[in-house]
Amino acid sequence: MAGVRNGPLARAVLASAGWWTLGTVPPEWTWLLKTVHVLNPGPVNVTVQVHLQAVGDAVTARLPTLSVSAGEAGTWEGWTTLGPGDSVRVYTDQGGCHVWCSGAELPGAIEPRDLPSPLPSAALPR
Repeated sequence: MAGVRNGPLARAVLASAGWWTLGTVPPEWTWLLKTVHVLNPGPVNVTVQVHLQAVGDAVTARLPTLSVSAGEAGTWEGWTTLGPGDSVRVYTDQGGCHVWCSGAELPGAIEPRDLPSPLPSAALPR
């Protein structure tokens, strides 16, 4: 197998304000999401929220909101994993912005761990 390379995972030009699903992890794959780039070529400021949605809508995580001025770009950098069936969803308050998610696509599914709810106090950081 060739080395793991960073590349595009999901991208789109969002035609209007609202919710958009940019991509869903295929069966038997895992995504490492490393960056989200937003380009705002429009004449007004845009706010973009990136949500990571677990399969079956069981859990949603939201990355920090990106507020991008007219004619500018914004970026979130970090890393997180998504398993088979998980999706990257975006909410924007203006249409016309470009969103590009990059990272690595790895063969094999990382299964979620079954954790008790609530976590025992010994598992919490001190």
